[in-house]
Amino acid sequence: NADDKSTKSAPSNSWSEEELGILAKAIAKYPGGTVRRWQTITAMLRKRCGTNKTEKQVIKKSREVELRSMGYRCTQSIPPKS
Repeated sequence: NADDKSTKSAPSNSWSEEELGILAKAIAKYPGGTVRRWQTITAMLRKRCGTNKTEKQVIKKSREVELRSMGYRCTQSIPPKS
């Protein structure tokens, strides 16, 4: 079935607890300024979890996690200043 083939090869947008844990460890291990940082982190996730996340997805998720850890929440709209 052609649908089966496309779903297996398409990167998943959902993240498991294992993937998030490894992402957090990789971000700590490879801080900003590290050469080929995102390629290395993506490769680490693929090796340890067998995930097929893209580098773009890894960067996006790491930014979401970082913003949450700083106390920011992603919202659809920003309320006007009073």
